[in-house]
Amino acid sequence: MNFANFPNTILKKMKKTVLYILIFLFFNAIIYGQSIKKIQQILSGIPSSTKIAISIINANTGELIFEKNSAVPMIPASNTKLFTTAGALYLMGNQHLFETQFLSDDSDFSDSTINGNLFIKGLGNSIFTENDLDSLILKIKE
Repeated sequence: MNFANFPNTILKKMKKTVLYILIFLFFNAIIYGQSIKKIQQILSGIPSSTKIAISIINANTGELIFEKNSAVPMIPASNTKLFTTAGALYLMGNQHLFETQFLSDDSDFSDSTINGNLFIKGLGNSIFTENDLDSLILKIKE
């Protein structure tokens, strides 16, 4: 493309915009690199006999930022659950409702009969109990 026909003001704005983008990307890369180094530094200070696993994922994009032993099965300590709960409350808000979904491959409910499979999909409702499930099954039978 020949930029000779572009007015100088447009070229200056384009150059300025590209410069801002490059500066942003540069500082973002520095901060990201420093964060990873800081995480690695913290993890290196943990005694080698300690079982650790960490997985950091960008909540907006789903991008894996950092991981160590994330596929190793472990039983989380109670204090780990506190951090997980605090993070969930921060991201989802204290008004978030967990739900349990009932799904079926039956496409016609007009006959009041489920002709096919009934699926229960739990989405994190920690207060949904076996008694709740029994009650729902009885209601569905009715």
